[in-house]
Amino acid sequence: MRDEAPPAMRDEALPADEHEASPDTDAEPPHDERDDRQDDRPIEEAEESRPRRREQRVHTPGPDPEVEPVAAEVLDYFLSVMDVSVATYVSEDSDDCDVAFEIEGEDSGLLIGRRGETLQALQFLVNMVINKKMDRPAYITIDVEGYRERQQDTLRDSAERAAESALSSGESQTLQPMSASDRRIIHLTLADHPDVETQSRGQGDQRRVVVLLKA
Repeated sequence: MRDEAPPAMRDEALPADEHEASPDTDAEPPHDERDDRQDDRPIEEAEESRPRRREQRVHTPGPDPEVEPVAAEVLDYFLSVMDVSVATYVSEDSDDCDVAFEIEGEDSGLLIGRRGETLQALQFLVNMVINKKMDRPAYITIDVEGYRERQQDTLRDSAERAAESALSSGESQTLQPMSASDRRIIHLTLADHPDVETQSRGQGDQRRVVVLLKA
């Protein structure tokens, strides 16, 4: 990592959403001389002064060259602040996100944390800043030394074992509390299972997946 102090992040002010009021078609608007003057303006001028709604963009996952430089700058900033000795690479496996980052190095364990909580928090913060800087939806993923891939394989195995236990015992199986992203993997793994279904139950950090027999 560089020895110089990391640059300060700049927060760009986001324009506030503007909403046009819906006119009451049943009520006659009061006469106002200012309205008359406005009606005399050229059509082009009146159109330019009319409030406009901010365009809503639909986010489609996949490689996005516009996101990569912004995301790399934000991620480098956080890693500099954390003072960790790691190297960052852009992964080619980014079909379900805009950019996928891989991190390797002697301090990799510090970035993973207990049950991946540090890594999850880092990814959340980076995505939050990127969305604010770009003023549009964007989503990046961060993996450290292949941790997420190994974790996903473990979660899929747990889902399959829970399904087998539910079938053999005839009783629902409750898994340990998980993050939203981990629960999603369980749901997707068993989504097409012919005999069991999944539900999320609980609140906050105690929310977990329950595997049940289909009725």
